[in-house]
Amino acid sequence: MPGASNSPAGDAANAECDPDLLRFSVHALAPDLTTGVQRVKVYNCVAGFARLYATPNPNPNGAQPEGDQFFLRFTGGHWQLLMRGAGVDCGDNAPQLAEACAVFDRG
Repeated sequence: MPGASNSPAGDAANAECDPDLLRFSVHALAPDLTTGVQRVKVYNCVAGFARLYATPNPNPNGAQPEGDQFFLRFTGGHWQLLMRGAGVDCGDNAPQLAEACAVFDRG
């Protein structure tokens, strides 16, 4: 299945953790990814929070743009962006990630 992840850690049975839904959501949350999102690798998806890496589609000239890590929260029936960046991680002690990272630590 295009855009699928190998096996997301956490609550993969929840519909909101479906890699294709997450790929679509990331594309909607990141309009700068003008070529779209080729695939996502879901690292965590549990209790309304997700952490994933999104790989954009290649540019028309064939160059592959770098991807980003996304931290998302599922609320109000859709995913919202908490934070994004290739170097962003739970160890950064970013206040906007505190709740998500605590949930991921509990597994």
